[in-house]
Amino acid sequence: MKAQRGKYSKYVIRAEKGLLSNTTLGHYLDSLKTFLNWAEQDQRILNNPISKIEKPARNSAQKGVLTPEQFVQLIRTAFEKNILIGKITGEDRATLYMLAGTTGIRRNELLNLVWDDITLSDNAFIRVRASIAKNGKEALQPIPPAMVGILSALKAHTKPTGTDRVFVSFSRSIDTAWLIRDDLTAAQIPLEDRDGNKICFHSLRNSYISFLANSETPAKVIMQLARHSDPRLTFNTYARTFEDSKQKALNFLPNFGNFVLATSLDTGRRKQEILIDNDRQQNYIYDTKTAILTNGELRMRGVEPPRA
Repeated sequence: MKAQRGKYSKYVIRAEKGLLSNTTLGHYLDSLKTFLNWAEQDQRILNNPISKIEKPARNSAQKGVLTPEQFVQLIRTAFEKNILIGKITGEDRATLYMLAGTTGIRRNELLNLVWDDITLSDNAFIRVRASIAKNGKEALQPIPPAMVGILSALKAHTKPTGTDRVFVSFSRSIDTAWLIRDDLTAAQIPLEDRDGNKICFHSLRNSYISFLANSETPAKVIMQLARHSDPRLTFNTYARTFEDSKQKALNFLPNFGNFVLATSLDTGRRKQEILIDNDRQQNYIYDTKTAILTNGELRMRGVEPPRA
């Protein structure tokens, strides 16, 4: 009991110092309200004393994103330098970052994965259990080939049981924002993106969705891989375009080769087309005048019909 009190006291101190986000505080408040509502219904207390306390406004500041080049640089530097932070090696951190940035799986979901959740055969995927998923729905997230190789090597090295956590060297409450800031600095990557948004651990998920959005992946598939029910959340909040994405988009427009240029430079052809058009216009005026003159009811001004 004393240890539990110490654990909760740590959260209170972190909250008072502003080290917990409003979003996290809201989650804690929801959990506490749920417990006290149960206690009230079970007649263990007279009423829920915090039932009318409102959650603080969520932290809605947009998260920064890494470009593909920065993401590769972050992973490579963490792997190669293998700097020890606390008791966590650079290789372990690089594996966590890479899995987050190539699957879009969230921090808490990653830290609660067990090896039974991972299938490394053909069409490899990670099963995000409903019990650990943010939206409470099970999902199967595909794993890219490069990540399959790393996870296979990690599994062969650690020889875990199916119920062992994949990232056992990380505690579930570890401050991953602090870890990634140190690794970004070591990789000489700015702590803010080009729009001035701070890069944090959740930026790996933003980056994953942005990587997909800047590819040829259909919007419906991107939304499904992001596990969003509203495309506005996917494309207005998460997905960002990269600096050269607009120019690259032009490569997907129809390619006419030199046809348009050659036609526009063929002055003889242009002159011929103009002459043809002028001839058509003269014929049109003549035909119209003839039609009016032959109509007994319509007469052009100054033109009298012949006398009988």
